[in-house]
Amino acid sequence: MCGDGELRTEPIPERVLTRRRLFLAAAAGAVMTGGVAAAEGGFDQLRGDGLATARKRAERLATPDRRRWEAHRIGTSVEGRPIVAHRTVRPDSRKSVLVVAAVHGDERGVAPVGVELTTVPIPTGIDAWIVPVANPDGWARGSRNNARDVDLNRNFPWWWTRADGGPTPASEPETQALMTLVEQLRPTVTVWIHQPYEYVSAVDPSVEHLARAWAGAAGLAYEPPIAQHGGGETWTYKTMRLPSILVEGTTRDTSADETSAHRRGFEALLAAL
Repeated sequence: MCGDGELRTEPIPERVLTRRRLFLAAAAGAVMTGGVAAAEGGFDQLRGDGLATARKRAERLATPDRRRWEAHRIGTSVEGRPIVAHRTVRPDSRKSVLVVAAVHGDERGVAPVGVELTTVPIPTGIDAWIVPVANPDGWARGSRNNARDVDLNRNFPWWWTRADGGPTPASEPETQALMTLVEQLRPTVTVWIHQPYEYVSAVDPSVEHLARAWAGAAGLAYEPPIAQHGGGETWTYKTMRLPSILVEGTTRDTSADETSAHRRGFEALLAAL
């Protein structure tokens, strides 16, 4: 976390970003077409059947509208992998939305959703930040926890417990990077995407209309406000007093339907915002 109160970000070279999007999109194609994905550098590379299909999807995801989106390094994982946020650049924006995905590395459909959202045109007056992979070490392993075997969604400093929250509250660099981002941006709403419990919940009741917009467009149920000890979505609202939404997808796997559903959900939230 930055000691001077300013969010420090480092632009990521476009060639690196393109390679990363190709790997993420190939992971989606691998599951959709029956191919076999192998971890490489924190992202998945397709091998086996369905390569042509995956490449087409990869090419589409690898070319977002660069007039609207930039990518910045907001932190570094335990093993030194970058934690990247894609953001729109709109100095005159009055509202903002932050979406955080892949806090758990075994929720394989979530990171491709995050990448997909960086291709969505953002309406005038809204600034958007997307973190497709909040837990790059866990993503590389296909494991829920980070490289120190800490569940990041129990590590936030609200109702933290040593039983499953790591050695101390906010002990992990990934948690710290996300906290700094929320603290400095103070978004109009923050959306935390997980799998696989099939609902959307407004952790803050004041944004129920936004949660219902996402749920309706994505074909998910709406659930009353939840509270999860050590959870990022709950810390955002309970500690920071910032509106927060939890989105739970339908499966731990990747699918074209899942990705498209959450794209519609994000678009509906933006329209409602």
